[in-house]
Amino acid sequence: MRQASLAVVFAALVAAGYADAGAPTIPVLAWEPRSDWVSVKGLGARGDGVADDTAAIQKALSATRNGSTIYLPPGTYRVTATLKLTGPLIGVTIVGHGRETTLLWDGPPGKALFTDDGVAYSRFVGIQFDGRGRAAIGFHHASFHRFETEVRHQHLAFRGFTDAAVLAEPRDKYALAETSFENCLFDDCRRGVVFVSFNDYNYTFDGCEFHRCDIAIQCEHGNFYARDCHFEGSRVVDILARPEHAASVRRCTSVGSAAFIRYANPVAPLTIQDCHVADWKSPDGAITLHGAPVMLFDCSFSGGPPGKAPVRVTKKGQPLILSNNRVEGGELLQAGHGARVYEVPPGKLGACFSSASHTFLRDTEQVPTKVFDAERDFGAKGDGRTDDTAAIQNAIAAAKAHGRGAIAYIPTGRYAITRTLKISGKD
Repeated sequence: MRQASLAVVFAALVAAGYADAGAPTIPVLAWEPRSDWVSVKGLGARGDGVADDTAAIQKALSATRNGSTIYLPPGTYRVTATLKLTGPLIGVTIVGHGRETTLLWDGPPGKALFTDDGVAYSRFVGIQFDGRGRAAIGFHHASFHRFETEVRHQHLAFRGFTDAAVLAEPRDKYALAETSFENCLFDDCRRGVVFVSFNDYNYTFDGCEFHRCDIAIQCEHGNFYARDCHFEGSRVVDILARPEHAASVRRCTSVGSAAFIRYANPVAPLTIQDCHVADWKSPDGAITLHGAPVMLFDCSFSGGPPGKAPVRVTKKGQPLILSNNRVEGGELLQAGHGARVYEVPPGKLGACFSSASHTFLRDTEQVPTKVFDAERDFGAKGDGRTDDTAAIQNAIAAAKAHGRGAIAYIPTGRYAITRTLKISGKD
């Protein structure tokens, strides 16, 4: 076994949370594995940050079928070549233990750490992707084998990617749409999430955090909804938005970025609600508008360049609906650009937050306290022939009796049921 380089050891320590105890982090997800989860350690992965785990993880990915779950137990998995999950596939889950599971790039510079091609109705949960300032892309969605839709990215962290943490391939045959990013962290990546095709629609960002990116969210042609997200230190802009359909930015905060939003599209309206921006750097403003109608309300701005208003209009006749916005020590709108401004009286509720420093990323998360597995614990077969009614009903009854966050789990399979399954109780 080769000796680990100092860089690999340090990256493993950072991934484990030893290098900066005060830094934001995703939660630990202390799963109880289920009977149909395929563990990469069972296929030979070591997860010690030293051994090359590429082949073992790729073996699991290559054997993935519809409904498969690939499980990465706690560990730092050293990866030296792009991991590939190739479809067409649906119902796939790749799951790790949150901040205790790291994919660590140790291959040549300029490559992708992970790519999927044609995977829909699937989830990627609880993994740290560490590019170490060498990998270009963390998660590459390349939709050549089928249209990718309803893909959930949950409790993921991305660090040190030289192009993009997450990239929807702009030259793909299909697209990635109706995808979500929930409680995800993006640190020190040139770009955070990038989607630039016409069918890259309905991206949702919920509870995410972006630090020190050039551009945190880049939308060209598609559309998006960002809510309860925090941005810090973006070198170009937090959100670059040229959407083809309506988009919204709600209850988001930004501190110390060059700018908050750069918006330009003549057909897609934008709503900016209850957002709070502090210490932006650009003299062109925190928000630049050049397009369809924009509604801006319950927002606050403080600490920008002296004498510069936070909102700048660069399109003559830009429709702008304003209500209950606050600016520390100045005017909201840079004059002289011919905006069509409509002032609306404040509503009764007003803003939810008052500080741009408010963050939303959760470092704890509840997972099932106990799993009652219909196959492992009660003998269900899931072969489409055996009567599995009693086994599944017994799993449900056991979860009900245990309570306190327990679940009845039905593994992937086809279950013959001969009587009505009954669920009652609470919790």
